[in-house]
Amino acid sequence: MNAMTLSPFNRVIKASSIRCAASPIARPAPPPALGKKELVSRLLNAKEASSKSFSQIAEEVGLTNVYTAQLFHNQQQLQPNTAEALRKAVPALTDEDVDAMMRAPLRTYDPNALQVNSTSCKCCNSAAQQTCLMHTGKISTL
Repeated sequence: MNAMTLSPFNRVIKASSIRCAASPIARPAPPPALGKKELVSRLLNAKEASSKSFSQIAEEVGLTNVYTAQLFHNQQQLQPNTAEALRKAVPALTDEDVDAMMRAPLRTYDPNALQVNSTSCKCCNSAAQQTCLMHTGKISTL
């Protein structure tokens, strides 16, 4: 199909003018200019420059301290209604930082993060360490 298409009313429309009905601006977010480690480092440096704790920032912004810490570690997405309050609480944040915080963070699974040993667990004598993890909430060292 070419760049021009006939609409149901036999009018010629440009393919570039077609947008998603759910959103008037249907374009993907630009890729982050920085890697996650560099972004988190910049965010934490901005926080340190404010001389405030996560709890103090959270109180000013109206969030929990855990959610605020997750924002600065790029583990949660900053919502538009709290962006301005965060800028006031942490003035060293740049527009680029806030834009990056407003994108959904990339979450991945590392299969090497939890390696289960097939020998028996010390704390509950289960056949596998994984059972102990489910039983106690922590990994027992053998």
